[in-house]
Amino acid sequence: MALIFQLKSIEHVTGKADRYVTIEFRDYVQKSKIYRNIRNNGYFGESFEWPVARAIEGTEVITVKLYNHNKYLSNKLVATYTIWLQEVAKTGHISLRDHMLNKNNEALRTMINYELKYYNPDGSIGDWNMDQFTYPVLDTWQDDDELDSVDNQSVQMSLLDSVNDSVDDENAMITEPLIPKRRNDITDVNSVQVRDFQVSVNIVEGQQLVGMDIDPVVKVRVGNKLKMTSIKKSTNNPYYNEYFVFDFHAAPSFVFDQVISLTVMHSYNLPGREYTKAVNMVAGNVIGAFKIDAGMVYSATDHMFYHKWAALIDPKDINGGIKGYLKVDIQVVGKGDKIKVPTKPDVDEDNIEANLLIPKGTTADRQTASFSVRIHKAEDLPKMDSGIVANLKKSMTIIGPKAYIDPFVRVSFAGNSGRTSIVKSYDPEFNQQLVFTDMFPPLCNRMRIDLCDSDAMMDDTIATHFLDLEKMSNDGNDGFLPTFGPSWIYMYGNTRKYSAVSALDKVTNSEAAGMGSTYRGRILLSVKTEIMDSTISGPSQCSKSAALPISENAPGPKEDFFLFGSLLEATMIKKEIGKKAQDPKFPIYFEFSMGIVGNDLDKKPSNDIFDLPLGDDDDDEEGRQKIIKKDSLPHDSTTKPGKPLTEDGNYYHMPYSGDKPCVYLRGLYEDNRKRLYNTNAIEKIYKKMDEGLEELTMMLALEKKYPERRLRGIVAELILSCERYVSQFKGQEAQGRTSLDKERFRMCIGRIDKAKRELTKINKKITSENVKQKIRDLRAMAKKLKFLADEPQHVLPDVFIWMIQNGKRIAFQRIPAKELIYSVNEDERGRLCGKVQTLFLRLPGVLTTVPNGWAIQAKLQVYFWLGVYKNKRTYLDGLPKGYTSTPEIKNAQTLPPTVIQYKSKQVFQLRAYIYRARGLIGSDDTGLSDPFARVIMGNGCKKTQAKRETLNPLWEEAIIVDDIEIFRPADDIVEDPPTVMVEIYDWDHVGDPEFIGRTIAVPAVKLASVAYTEPDWPAKLQWLEVTRGEIFGGQILASFELLQGSKHLPLPEVLNQAEIEKAALKKVVIEPIYSIPPSILPNLVSYRIETLFWGVRLMRRVQLLSVSSPRVDIECNGVRLKSTIIPNASKHPNFTVDYLQYVDVDLPENLSYWPPIVIHCVDCRNFGREVLVGTATVPHPQKFMHKEVKAITEVTTDTGGTPPGGPAPPPGSVHGSRPGTPLTNGRPANGQLPSNGHQLGKQSKDDKGSVRSLLFGGKSNKGSHAGSVKGDTKPADVAITIEETSPDVGFKPDAKPSDPNAGGIDNMGFESPDEEPLEEEEQDGRKPSKEEMEILDWWSRYHASLNDYEKEDPEEKDDDDDDPTDADSEEEMMIVKKKKEPAKVRFKKAGKKLISFAGNKIKSKMNNDEKEDLPDQNVTFLKDENEDNSYISRIKIYNEELEGLSEFSNFTEILHTFPLYRGKVVGDEDIDDDSKLAGKFKGSFCIYPKPENEEITTLDSVEPQKALKKSKKAKKHKGPVLKLMKHLPSIEPVAVAVRVYIVKALDLHPSDPNGKADPYLEVSLGKQTVNTKDNYKPRALNPVFGQVFEFDAMFPADSILTVRIMDWDLLTFSDLIGETTIDLEDRYISKHRGGCGIAKQYEIFGYNNWRDPEKPTNIVHNLCKKYKINQPVYNVDKVTIEGQTYSAPAEIEDEHGEAKGTNEHLALEVLHHWEEIPKAGWKLVPEHLETRALHRPDKPGVEQGRLQMWVDMFPKHLPPPPAPTDITPREPKGYELRAIIWNTEDVVLDDSNILTGEKSSDILVKGFFKGNDIDLQETDVHYRSMSGEGNFNWRFIYKFDYLEAEKKVSYKIKESPLALDETEVILPPRLTLQIWDADLVMSNDFLGAVTLDLNKMPLGAKNAKNCKLKMMNSDGSVPPMSLFKNKKVRGFWPVMAKDKSTGEDLLQGKIDLELHLLTEEEAQNSPAGVAREEPDPLPKPNRPDTSFLWFMNPCKTLRYVIWENFKWKILKAFLFLLLVAFMALFIYNAPGYTVKKLFGA
Repeated sequence: MALIFQLKSIEHVTGKADRYVTIEFRDYVQKSKIYRNIRNNGYFGESFEWPVARAIEGTEVITVKLYNHNKYLSNKLVATYTIWLQEVAKTGHISLRDHMLNKNNEALRTMINYELKYYNPDGSIGDWNMDQFTYPVLDTWQDDDELDSVDNQSVQMSLLDSVNDSVDDENAMITEPLIPKRRNDITDVNSVQVRDFQVSVNIVEGQQLVGMDIDPVVKVRVGNKLKMTSIKKSTNNPYYNEYFVFDFHAAPSFVFDQVISLTVMHSYNLPGREYTKAVNMVAGNVIGAFKIDAGMVYSATDHMFYHKWAALIDPKDINGGIKGYLKVDIQVVGKGDKIKVPTKPDVDEDNIEANLLIPKGTTADRQTASFSVRIHKAEDLPKMDSGIVANLKKSMTIIGPKAYIDPFVRVSFAGNSGRTSIVKSYDPEFNQQLVFTDMFPPLCNRMRIDLCDSDAMMDDTIATHFLDLEKMSNDGNDGFLPTFGPSWIYMYGNTRKYSAVSALDKVTNSEAAGMGSTYRGRILLSVKTEIMDSTISGPSQCSKSAALPISENAPGPKEDFFLFGSLLEATMIKKEIGKKAQDPKFPIYFEFSMGIVGNDLDKKPSNDIFDLPLGDDDDDEEGRQKIIKKDSLPHDSTTKPGKPLTEDGNYYHMPYSGDKPCVYLRGLYEDNRKRLYNTNAIEKIYKKMDEGLEELTMMLALEKKYPERRLRGIVAELILSCERYVSQFKGQEAQGRTSLDKERFRMCIGRIDKAKRELTKINKKITSENVKQKIRDLRAMAKKLKFLADEPQHVLPDVFIWMIQNGKRIAFQRIPAKELIYSVNEDERGRLCGKVQTLFLRLPGVLTTVPNGWAIQAKLQVYFWLGVYKNKRTYLDGLPKGYTSTPEIKNAQTLPPTVIQYKSKQVFQLRAYIYRARGLIGSDDTGLSDPFARVIMGNGCKKTQAKRETLNPLWEEAIIVDDIEIFRPADDIVEDPPTVMVEIYDWDHVGDPEFIGRTIAVPAVKLASVAYTEPDWPAKLQWLEVTRGEIFGGQILASFELLQGSKHLPLPEVLNQAEIEKAALKKVVIEPIYSIPPSILPNLVSYRIETLFWGVRLMRRVQLLSVSSPRVDIECNGVRLKSTIIPNASKHPNFTVDYLQYVDVDLPENLSYWPPIVIHCVDCRNFGREVLVGTATVPHPQKFMHKEVKAITEVTTDTGGTPPGGPAPPPGSVHGSRPGTPLTNGRPANGQLPSNGHQLGKQSKDDKGSVRSLLFGGKSNKGSHAGSVKGDTKPADVAITIEETSPDVGFKPDAKPSDPNAGGIDNMGFESPDEEPLEEEEQDGRKPSKEEMEILDWWSRYHASLNDYEKEDPEEKDDDDDDPTDADSEEEMMIVKKKKEPAKVRFKKAGKKLISFAGNKIKSKMNNDEKEDLPDQNVTFLKDENEDNSYISRIKIYNEELEGLSEFSNFTEILHTFPLYRGKVVGDEDIDDDSKLAGKFKGSFCIYPKPENEEITTLDSVEPQKALKKSKKAKKHKGPVLKLMKHLPSIEPVAVAVRVYIVKALDLHPSDPNGKADPYLEVSLGKQTVNTKDNYKPRALNPVFGQVFEFDAMFPADSILTVRIMDWDLLTFSDLIGETTIDLEDRYISKHRGGCGIAKQYEIFGYNNWRDPEKPTNIVHNLCKKYKINQPVYNVDKVTIEGQTYSAPAEIEDEHGEAKGTNEHLALEVLHHWEEIPKAGWKLVPEHLETRALHRPDKPGVEQGRLQMWVDMFPKHLPPPPAPTDITPREPKGYELRAIIWNTEDVVLDDSNILTGEKSSDILVKGFFKGNDIDLQETDVHYRSMSGEGNFNWRFIYKFDYLEAEKKVSYKIKESPLALDETEVILPPRLTLQIWDADLVMSNDFLGAVTLDLNKMPLGAKNAKNCKLKMMNSDGSVPPMSLFKNKKVRGFWPVMAKDKSTGEDLLQGKIDLELHLLTEEEAQNSPAGVAREEPDPLPKPNRPDTSFLWFMNPCKTLRYVIWENFKWKILKAFLFLLLVAFMALFIYNAPGYTVKKLFGA
């Protein structure tokens, strides 16, 4: 015998020293080595052994002591640790990491990591055959299933106590939950919700596309859907701005897997520009492509990428560099997602590098990478071929097939796909590698693995799995590339019917989403990522190659896993199944399986697998051995078949009684449990966080005290959990099985350690003010932890439970293995391991969102234990106690028992007190239900009475179920009670009841020994949530009791005793109906419910008849209040008599028990018939509780303040300073700030008032306010927001705090007005010129406001995030940066504006080379693209509907609108279906306790409920003053003039096949309908309407405004694109004055003319009169109202420039600050533009576009309003661009003379402005340019229409010959000039091009020498200029072309160009001819004589081509010929001449 102790490490040791350890056992001490300089962590790695002569006892201990070694002094004891040997004496082995103690027995941070083993020679304990230690010394990959539990409770409590003791009361923490947690032990499969998704892609433009003379077209592909842009001719920088929408109705995982592919092609075979359906036939070369998956887009901010540049890469050569850029907008939204209007990027949109389309955290520098997916083998594949097909295959083969499956694996990634070869086997070995080549980091994160079966007709998908690369990699500083395995992945799919028909079934979305109901096999694969050499070129593709086989143990050594299950209860078996099982032929039994183990029903016969004789195939024999080895392990996976029983005929149950059947499985699987342990440990951390946050949310909702203390307690617990995790797993990083294991452990430890540090910081900064912000922070952290817990590498297959009947699987449940895995460490153990859980069996392959998925097929109570077989000693420990120790139990360690017998049972009585329900789902055609509740527990089932036609039934019944038998000890039942199921059904006269919903409750258990006395008994009522499928189905108020010994307890009162006695006489048995004990019924208090019956709206037909005489009934707690009848709802839908009533109702004193208010609308028809129109439920009427508003008392304190009606502050003083305190430099002489300086921070952002009047007491013409201190207000810190562009107060950056003359407040650097007074223009902004004023219109205001809106910080637009209390410290709260309502202080430095520079001014900032580049001319450069338009009055642009803004109380402060629904709700998506809407009721409620001692007199003729009549007769009656009477508007009809302004639509959903729409407007108000069908916008998705519709309406009959956008069609009816509805009445009567917005400025003429019939002074007067506010006091340029003082100009200019005195500016300033006025306190609607979402009834929740509009309403009794604001779209302004091509230089010489070899080019210049095929112009040809110089003197003239605000060119064109209308095309003003080499026979050769954007073009160089490529840089290094500002410019610009191989820019030449831009009028006054024609002809170019066309000039050809090059050769040839001729003549004549000479002739 021996006891061996291995000391691995001691961690977290404080300080640095030499250390050693002593270990003592039985007085024998052993000492370790001395380890030098140990700091923090010490790794010992030593073993100590004690020979043991006698067996050790559990009371013995081992003592470990840690010492600091000292050579000279005594050694110091650092820590001790005591090990009790009780566990090791039983198990023989423990391994722990635990805290050590100090000398005071207090837990230290120091951790000891050790392993202890005890060997007994008899073999009963320990194993002599195994190595002493399985793992090496530093290997902490320990067998955690054998770990002893770490008792950290004392450590945790001591730490929490120390934290509590260290803080005062304000920082105290609460460690115990204040709200009890809900029990959640019901396991269900992860459901998949199919939703509507919309993928929208907007192709804006392309830049720097590679190629010469290309015609680019963009193909947009999302999944299998393909669309295409138009083709742009001959351009490398095409502009599209085309919008595409792709709709999906699928599971999220299916949609997120879709790859969004953008491919730019040079399309040379597709003629024309029109769209075509045959886009797959488009031929052309691929220029570049970009891919990203939809899931990555959805995970981006706001689910979109806006105005981002997608880098294009050639898919055939991904290392070939970037081939161009594509500017795109991509968005992926689902149903219910809120779409936000995007904002402009912070950087310039044209800065490509700064706006690349890359996800957050992804670097822009992407490299080529190879993703190698090795598919090694697969196992456990199912039989796929049907019996018919199998027999056919057998008959066609001699020896028969190996297997009835032809499997292969398909892998899809980043748009590429590859597949393995087919291996005919159930356990195929592929050993193949698929290599995907793509860019890294990848923009497609999901890799799809499909296990398929090959078929001749169509391949079948067996199962699908997704690998998420984000979970397989880490992009942090210590990150790693995506890696995986080698590891098994377990595949799941749906059940398969083996028939010829089902063999062709395709995989469904639910299968693709992982919603598999059956195990389909497993695949062994690995993934490896490698960065490739950038010099290696290759395509983006998938290649297949062979892979080497891996060893059998590569995924991990196999271990014998053991699963034990005990079926304790099988109840609620569906009636149809139970009835069928009554036939002995169809019994029911249950099967447990884990992977293929236990799946005996689908077990493949041996002859199907091994049909070959032995020895014929080695692979086959090897496969046989594997199968035999796997099946050799014993298992018993099924229960015995049996016949279920029933008690009431509704549900059946299996008669197990006290004999609980057991099953067990054993299977060999790879031992990688550490992955599951890690996952469980992290899950418990974030689930603990989620539970704590849910509790805090409930505390805030219930207004519980001290939520910050509870938050501190939660955070402290999380810190301890993180600390415990890090201490347990640290040191195990290097011991992972695979590379991913090692990296993931390292990553998890690092991130949780970081989370611990963040939690520590959060805990220190928690205050009562920032609890909500900290909750948001913790939610974000929990989301990260949840992602971290998802383990990509599988360990064990999931466990399935099947209910089988007649050999068919009919219902199942699936439990993840990680939930069941066992570990001694509680943190690592599965949530359900060793516990009894409730399982609901469901139909396979059916979603829970459909009616078939709602029903429960059976309810099981199951006990599970899953672990390693050798550690099964504790597998029975979690079973409910009380079972009999049978021989099987005694032998349980050898063979698991088949039955657990319980002889002793506990008998209980269930009492269910069902009080009421609220908000149930309507199941009848009327929209109501006849609900009854069915209570099920065990075998008992009883129901309540059905309540007719209600969604809020009041049952008040006690359900008693006797003889509930529970085979468990009583104490266990109290600790873990069984659950009670409550199902609610709709009773029908005919047919079975329809299911409404269910809930699960935990009863209170009372044992016989406990007295049944108050207040503990009876159990208190509580609300339980009712669900149907995955949707909320209402609530039920009930309580449940399990009573033991109930025979001695009195029964509740029987309500139907009389009926029972009568039935007894007839010998009929009636079930008694018991009442609920009065003691638990809510205490009732009399409340008064005031009801305002205002009217009904949008009433639809009921039973084919219109609703003409409606009445509304209000019901609450059984009391009904009826309104009067509207005589004619079509003419006047309001109640005119007794519309304000009240009723006294007894309601529970506890508000949480309150019943809902039910609204019934009935139509009173002839002969007294009443037809229900619709119903509405107010589930929480508490929100209508009346809150008394205490009057605001104005007080004057020593810190300042002015009493009501008191005098205004004296001149020269600051409001809030001490009275009489003199001011020095605008501040009190004592140097102190006003104590109510917090008023500064309250100024609104729209406030143009100057802060200087507040700070310095100065005068401001912008308006300033000074408020008084209200109540007991503490002095607050001054919050100042500084905004650069505010023109009010200067700022001295160089002011020093010590300088007394620095000026400002406390020398903060603010400039004093006395030192440097601001100019008037600086105070008021730039004053516009007369010319500028003349061109201003409403669109000027719109574009200026839109530009401001797009520049706003997105956080500023979200009002919910503007919480100044979220600052982490007081210092951070001192300065509030850019809040919603800042006080404005201007920096002295210049803001962003257009600055004009002379050429020499720019030169001063440039180097010498750059100076030479500029021509000698003055040019206006663009410092910024935005002009200084501060003088333009703005309007407020809202990104949502006006009624959706909380700042205007959603316009519900007077009236609320309640939708009335009618109709049966069938599916989950029908809940929000507008087709169920029957109408709307408008009214309100006010609830308050009934007043005491109230006397009602003179009401004899009026019912008590009708205390008020709004008529002359009613005025004579006296009664109580109802609270709703205050400020109640008139109920009488009112005539209103309505103006509807429709500005534009945004991102409309395409409705035509060409991807466009032809929208027009249809506006309806009441019965009036106007449309613009004759003026539709052809082929537009962002149409600008600019139309005003005027209606004369009579409210309330005409109060519903509907705006529809229709799609015009020629041959069919128009289609609805989207619509929006506005209730104008709510706005009209609202106190926020929503009829006409308050403008920011008051002007009496011009573009900003006041459009309200009431002037500001009249508005203020009427508001004060209506709400009983003191009238304002005007005093010169100040106004005082209720103690608030504001300043504004006292004069106004008329159209003649004359100044007149007025108070309108002062009154307008009061209106702008109306929310600050005491007794008011609400904001008035400003002049605005709202953006409304468009929806379609058939696609609820999915936006179809947005509409920008506003509505003005003017009462007819007021003076007529001014003329409507003209919002007619601006007509584009006509311009003429004259481009003179003077010369070209350094043009590339492209031709070679075949005779001379000379290089030359026939230079031709082409240019176009709108498009190559629209306005192409070209010069003549400069032939034979030998030097690259070309002379032209040629003028191009382009006429175009220009939209100045949008800075775009507009033109119309027919996109195809068959198009009916011209399409408006809008594109940037870009001039493209191209240089070509002209050829006569062949096509011209493209040399290069230059594109100049007239809005921001680089300035040309003054000579060709300085013309360089860098001039065209768009990174901001070159100052741009606008031709629209400069009008005329000349210079040299480079002509470029893209290198096809490298993508770099090549300089192809230079062009001498002069541009002259004229308006249409200027062009008419100064005409010019095209080319060199009249008028104003250009001189002919002075071309050299060498420039000619050879065949047109033969003489010049001879001279300049032949003679110039060959003249010497010609001369030589001529002389040679002469010589030859001479010699010939000589030879010819010589003989004759010789003869003559000789003979003398």
